[in-house]
Amino acid sequence: MKLIIKVGNIKDVIKDFTERFHVKGIYSHEETGNEWTFKRDKDLKSFTNNENINWYEYRQFGVFRALKKRKNWSQKWEQHMSEKLINNPRRVNYFVDIPSHSLPASKSLNLNSDKCSHQIQGGRRQGLHRLNEFVKYKIDNYQYSLSSPLKAFNGCSRLSPYLTWGCLSMREVVQAIRKTKKRESRAIDSRLHWHCHFIQKLETEPELENREHHPHMSGIRKSNPIFLEAWSQGLTGIPFTDACMRSLNSHGWINFRMRAMFMSFASYQLWLPWQESGLCLARKFIDYEPGIHWTQCQIQSGTTAINTIRIYNPIKQGYDHDPEGIFIRTWVKELQYLPTQFIHEPWKIDLFRQNNSSFILGKNYPLPIVDQIISTKTARAKLKERRSKPGFFDIANNILEKHSSRKSRKSKLKKNQNYADVKNQLTLKL
Repeated sequence: MKLIIKVGNIKDVIKDFTERFHVKGIYSHEETGNEWTFKRDKDLKSFTNNENINWYEYRQFGVFRALKKRKNWSQKWEQHMSEKLINNPRRVNYFVDIPSHSLPASKSLNLNSDKCSHQIQGGRRQGLHRLNEFVKYKIDNYQYSLSSPLKAFNGCSRLSPYLTWGCLSMREVVQAIRKTKKRESRAIDSRLHWHCHFIQKLETEPELENREHHPHMSGIRKSNPIFLEAWSQGLTGIPFTDACMRSLNSHGWINFRMRAMFMSFASYQLWLPWQESGLCLARKFIDYEPGIHWTQCQIQSGTTAINTIRIYNPIKQGYDHDPEGIFIRTWVKELQYLPTQFIHEPWKIDLFRQNNSSFILGKNYPLPIVDQIISTKTARAKLKERRSKPGFFDIANNILEKHSSRKSRKSKLKKNQNYADVKNQLTLKL
């Protein structure tokens, strides 16, 4: 089968084909993408309608177009995932030689050079291999490996990039996991379910990419380019946060708990707009999926009003998931000679000498850019002020009704109550 690559405005590309051939139909997957792709697709739909061309879109995930309410969503998802897999298509012999473009280089698209040196290899063959290896050898340790970046790189499936780019279908992954009939399969099946649940939110309400879920949470944070750059480069002065960010910059992937910690730290302790920190992370993730990414950015920033507010303590996260400082020493080389008792909080020592070299905080490694305790306290006070505004919980209940996947909607949010529509929000990325 010949792959033909065309570069340009989609409407111009389709128009070129219609001038060459008698085009009756266009076939593609459905996409829940960014705002600009949504506008592009609406423009293309208008064009195909005017040209009397049928555009057939096929469901890629368990996400449903034009869904107004969540009633029976779980049943619809289950029905879709249980359908029979389609066999590989037969070979197509082209009788017309259609010229193909080359893939554009990053420079021609005004993109920066890719510095993600340790990213995994793409393609369907690699995706199938990773899926098979996971279900055969790694699935039993999945829950154990989920939270710590020390274990996650080898213990998690890391299938999310292959799902994002269409190398694997959600249905074939769900069915492969279920066939194992192992204890862990139910937990993983649940996370695949939540994968689609969050994409459905953006499909239902595309504006959530840019505006706050709850209007009372709008405009509460302020841009700070210095903080954003330090956070993005792993130079915040908080060792575990910096180690995780530098690892992400190198791999393009990190486990979900650390992603949640990134957003929490940026949104609460640094008080940065989630749109800015979210865009920064979106450019780093090789598994960037808009529907998951932007809804999670809002959840971890407390702007949904229906999810539990989690303000992570990045120092505690380091002690919990990297107690010996192994991960920190791997990625923050400046700290590799520090004793373990200081590796998570180097500001507790003024000077450390080893092999006739000196470690000076503020010179070899930055001082913390914020006081973690004070900034957390300030963030909580600001959130409390917003949540005490008249009508806050009336709006929150409307959001709950529209986007919650719970089978029962009898519960209502009350003042000073946090609602979690996800039993465990920290395990969406496989």
